[in-house]
Amino acid sequence: MKLVMDLVVNHTSNEHAWFLESRSSLDNPKRDWYIWKKPKYNASGNPQPPNNWGQCLGENNSAWIYDATTQEYYFAAFTPEQPDLNWENAEVRAAVHDILRFWLDRGVAGFRMDVINFISKDQAFPDAEVVHPGFACQPGHAYFANGPRLHEFLREMKHEVLDKYDEVFTVGEMPCVRDENEILKIVHHERGFLNMIFHFELVEIDSAGGEVPGDGRMSIGKWGVPDLRRAVSRWQTVMGDNGGWNAIYCENHEYLNPPIPTLPPSHN
Repeated sequence: MKLVMDLVVNHTSNEHAWFLESRSSLDNPKRDWYIWKKPKYNASGNPQPPNNWGQCLGENNSAWIYDATTQEYYFAAFTPEQPDLNWENAEVRAAVHDILRFWLDRGVAGFRMDVINFISKDQAFPDAEVVHPGFACQPGHAYFANGPRLHEFLREMKHEVLDKYDEVFTVGEMPCVRDENEILKIVHHERGFLNMIFHFELVEIDSAGGEVPGDGRMSIGKWGVPDLRRAVSRWQTVMGDNGGWNAIYCENHEYLNPPIPTLPPSHN
C-alpha cells in the first residue's frame, strides 16, 4: 500500500501562521506571501474591491476580502477563510518545495495537487467580462486559472523537487480548463509536468454551471448516460492518442455526507 498526500498550496487557511503574519502589518516580511491590493473607493468614500471577480464557491460574493487592520483587500478565490498564496513570490515557491520534500523524505508516494492550475494569476488583475448583467461580481477564472506563469511554476517544482525522487506520482486538480492542447502540455508522458489530472468535464456533468446568477455553481443540470459516455470516451481517446495518462474517477474531492435520518421506532 502506498500513500498519496493531498497538497493544498494555492491557498491556506486564514488561521495559518503565514497569513496571520501577512495581515498583521503592511511591512511584515510575509506581507507579499499573499495577494493584497489597495481598495477602490466609491463616491461616498467607502472602500470597494480592486476588481469584479466573484468567488468560485459563491459567485455573488467578491473574491476580495477587506481587512480593516491594514485597510487593504486580500484575494481568496474560494472562500474568505482560504486566502490565496502569492506564487509570484519566490519565497512562497521555495516554502512549497520544502513541504514537498518533507513528505517525500518520509516516504509518501506522491500528491494530489489541489486546484494546481490556479497558482498563476494575471498580474494586471483586470475586471472580468460582464456575463451576468446587473450583478457586481462576475466569473474571473479567465484571469486566475491557467495563468501566464503556470507552466513555469510547475516546471520549477518538477526540476527542483519531483525529479530528485524516484517514482513520484502526481495528479493535478484542474478546473476551468477544457482545452486539449493545454491539458496535454501538463500531462504528456515525456514533456509534461504532472502524471495526470482531474479535469472537470466529468464531475460537472450534472452542474448547471452557475449560468443563472443566484443559482450557484453547484446547481443541478440535466444529464444522461450518453453525456457521461461522451465525457469519459473523449478523454480516454485524447490521452491515449497523444501520450497522456487519463485519470478515471468518480469524485475528485472530499465532501461531507448529510447525516443519516433517524428512523421512527417500529410498531412491530
